[in-house]
Amino acid sequence: MSTLVDMWTWIRVGTGFLVVISGGWAVVDSFTVGWAAVPAVFACLALAVWDRPRRNVITLAVAALVSTVVSVGYDGVASNRAALWWFVETVLLLVVLHLASRRATTMVEYAVIAAGAGALFATPFRLGPLMDPPAPEDELILLGLLWLAMAAMAIAVGRFLHRVRRRSELAVATARRSQRLALARDLHDFVAHDVNGMVVQAQAAQFVAASDPQQALAALARIEAAGLRALSSLDRTVVLLQEHHDRLRDAAADFADIETLVRRFTESSGSRIGLDIDPDLRSLRPAEAVTAAAHRVVVESLSNIRRHAPSAADITVRLRHRKPDLHIEVVNDLPDAEVHTRPAGGRGLLGLTEHVANLGGTIDAGPGARGWRVTAVIPL
Repeated sequence: MSTLVDMWTWIRVGTGFLVVISGGWAVVDSFTVGWAAVPAVFACLALAVWDRPRRNVITLAVAALVSTVVSVGYDGVASNRAALWWFVETVLLLVVLHLASRRATTMVEYAVIAAGAGALFATPFRLGPLMDPPAPEDELILLGLLWLAMAAMAIAVGRFLHRVRRRSELAVATARRSQRLALARDLHDFVAHDVNGMVVQAQAAQFVAASDPQQALAALARIEAAGLRALSSLDRTVVLLQEHHDRLRDAAADFADIETLVRRFTESSGSRIGLDIDPDLRSLRPAEAVTAAAHRVVVESLSNIRRHAPSAADITVRLRHRKPDLHIEVVNDLPDAEVHTRPAGGRGLLGLTEHVANLGGTIDAGPGARGWRVTAVIPL
């Protein structure tokens, strides 16, 4: 988008220079060609002050009106210099006509475009009758039809680009809707981390309530903190699900979110977590879908540890940049007896596997050399 804005800025600067140059030239040339230069200056001015998306109709209407008035009322000379201004006017009007047709959606806008095409059709009749000898009427009509054909081509290209833009907008809307549905299906993946922490802390509080009330009170404080974090995650997800939200984005913006996630897990559990992120990844700016998928892999892995392996004491989270992929590994020291009896991943893991596959990656979970191991490979 910034590239398009920069291009539009350069177009405006360029047409602004053309307005100054052509305006000064027109003043000097007016003694020779009279009013023949005026429509070209107005068409150039229309491009310079063009303001998308609605002012295009007004600028095209003014440029077409000036061109038609000059074509009807012109009584100056039919010199080569006047013909040069006619050529400049034709090119600029075709550009203005094309730009207007790219945005037209109402009958009024279509009528203005038709008027612009009509103005181009009339331009050969401005100088033809004043030539010596006058150009035959049938030749002028044929030339006008040729100019009208060029106008039709400019309009056709504009309408084609309009349809391309509409299809692109529809594709974006469909993708956003798919994202909203995916977020709705996998909502528990984002909130389950903190909810699981609340459950574990509540169980611990019940266990020590009679023998150590202070430990139970501390657990209640941790439950409150985890609940507040869960509500914050829920609020953020609900915002993303709102239909009117026009800036939908994935939950994770960069790999710093993973550091925050690991810190929160450590604070709400007794496990020791080692986080190892390649320095290269900290300077990369991958697509948001990639960072969001990495975030979800770590969330699901830690949530499953909390569900199925609360006794795990040591957990390691690694993120490696092995060109051209991102490698993620989450390992815990689940005892061998629990490794072989551990239940399979639930709906969250299945949904995550599908999500990573849609990005061209793979995910695998199973017993490793020293416990349970989750690995994911995602193209950067």
